[in-house]
Amino acid sequence: MTVLTDGGDAVSQVPAVRIRAGYSIFGQTRWSLIDQTRFAAALPCLGGADHVMELMGQIAPAQRWGLGRIPGARFKGGWGPGESGGYLVRQFGVVPGSGGDLAVAMAVEAPTFEAGAAALTTIADGLAPLLPITAGGGC
Repeated sequence: MTVLTDGGDAVSQVPAVRIRAGYSIFGQTRWSLIDQTRFAAALPCLGGADHVMELMGQIAPAQRWGLGRIPGARFKGGWGPGESGGYLVRQFGVVPGSGGDLAVAMAVEAPTFEAGAAALTTIADGLAPLLPITAGGGC
């Protein structure tokens, strides 16, 4: 929780107990796209985050969909069964822009994981051509 607050997100609450029966506590934090983007923008500036940012750039080839198709992207993804069926598939992180890194968060509810990953890839493919003309931020 302290890391989220340090990253500018004083709203999101990490659950101390399982919210959905049958699933581990991991991945059950309700985290809005706005709060994810705010955190992603602050993350490179947090003390000790260099190693985390490095690891976020080392994505397994099988997970190079969505933001993973943008060269230089550093991101984290998550997916799992949606509360009303289907899958929730999401990614957040930073991508290189012309003036520095840009924070990005995106999510989709889809009938399957594969459909969700394909949808995020479509979004990332639409974003990629805009990056050379988009000013980014810095610490």
